[in-house]
Amino acid sequence: MKSTISVRACLPLSLLAGSVIGCGGAPSPSPVCAPGATQLCLCVGGGMGVQTCTQDGAGWGACDGCGASSPDSAAAADLAAMAPDAASPDLSATPDGAAPDDLTPASPPDAASSDLSPRPDGPLACFNGVKDGRETDIDCGGGVCPPCPAKKTCVMGPDCVSLVCINAVCAAATCADGVLNGGESDVDCGGGTCPPSVVGERCVLARDCLSALCVNNVCATPPTCMDGIKNGMETDVDCGGGTCALCAGGKGCAMDSDCLSGACDNNLCSSAT
Repeated sequence: MKSTISVRACLPLSLLAGSVIGCGGAPSPSPVCAPGATQLCLCVGGGMGVQTCTQDGAGWGACDGCGASSPDSAAAADLAAMAPDAASPDLSATPDGAAPDDLTPASPPDAASSDLSPRPDGPLACFNGVKDGRETDIDCGGGVCPPCPAKKTCVMGPDCVSLVCINAVCAAATCADGVLNGGESDVDCGGGTCPPSVVGERCVLARDCLSALCVNNVCATPPTCMDGIKNGMETDVDCGGGTCALCAGGKGCAMDSDCLSGACDNNLCSSAT
């Protein structure tokens, strides 16, 4: 009788359900880590420690070095050097995945080179006691600072208080310079310092006008008893008021003396009797 020999082939090592199956058929645990390897770990009370992989690679050991301010271990130092710096952002690529053109951080401004002085044309420069910017003389002129007084350097009329620049020097205001300046109410007249303004010229007060009558800032002709207008103190056109002739019957009046008849009734002169 021929005997039958059963031969069982040794299967290659296979990874099955997290276990390594060898020729014996008995499963052995998969290694979790490389024996002797180290890694940083978080201590329970805070801070970082170091743990070492067990000799059989089945897992990590306890977190050591938690009592010290930092892990006192060469391995920990090596791991720390290899660990990414959380405080440093990843500048390897922009959000869209493309490499940025320039990753050089901008240099902070040099405080020593910063100019904190007033701008030459700024308002503060008009009080620094120096002729700078567009000034035509010290702290005046140039259209930025206040106009210059007489005898200061100028380029054009507006550089001067008087609006008159003659031979690059500001002139004092006069009543014959052809410019409205000083206290004048109109060009070279009025203001109490120049001759009074004639009818039609500008005025501020009655004294500015030759007619002594300023109406709506214009010198006006004074009323007369022959201008065909009821004006002045007249009670009717060119009569009454004590300054013109007496008014005839039917004309306006304020009192009996305004009327030729000597009788004013209901603000009308009675007919002469």
